[in-house]
Amino acid sequence: MTFVSGRYIVFWQGIVSPHMAFLAKELVAMGYNVAYIVGAVMSEERAAMGWQAPSIPEVRLEFVENVTQVETLLNTFPEDTIHIVQGIRG
Repeated sequence: MTFVSGRYIVFWQGIVSPHMAFLAKELVAMGYNVAYIVGAVMSEERAAMGWQAPSIPEVRLEFVENVTQVETLLNTFPEDTIHIVQGIRG
């Protein structure tokens, strides 16, 4: 899927967070095109804590396993896309 017009926000996270999924849904309701890029739907650690994977059918959900997939996805978004990235540790 390639976005072709409108306002875009992309979430980059390890898993689909229920907290950020709620925000993503609200942004869609406000008229944004939203994508959620993750490595997995849920981690074993979070599942053990009782977390459940949220349903976000109105959001473009993509799974990445390597840098090549990340680079390919980056090229599908317009240059003015807003990217929200999970904590970066250096």
